[in-house]
Amino acid sequence: MASSVRFVGAPDGYKYDTINFYQYKFYMGLEQYSYGDTPTLNYDNLGRSAIITGCSAWTVYQYDNYQGGCACLEPSDYNNCYPGFYPDLEDLSDQISSARRGCYCSKVIQPQVGKRLKTGDEFPHAQLFGETKKN
Repeated sequence: MASSVRFVGAPDGYKYDTINFYQYKFYMGLEQYSYGDTPTLNYDNLGRSAIITGCSAWTVYQYDNYQGGCACLEPSDYNNCYPGFYPDLEDLSDQISSARRGCYCSKVIQPQVGKRLKTGDEFPHAQLFGETKKN
């Protein structure tokens, strides 16, 4: 049974590209979101969970201005633009300072799909960050 509901993404529809960070695991606490490239997040290093809406991946970076370690977060389905749910960012938690639309990193983290979540579930351990791809 749900005790609350939280809107995520753009008000125009779930197929619009957004990245949404939450202060705590399982989308709780403060939220910050972006519709476009963000060289400096409003709340530096805030984020223990995330939701990706739209049809695009997002690259998150350890430091401002797209610097430092990086990782790509993807939607669940590129063709249908289904949201990508990341209930626990694990090693990335509280270490994200900038984000931009598209995947520009060798490290890709897949969203949690089709797994029933309950307290105490273990998630695949993600390597902290990958290397930035050269254009």
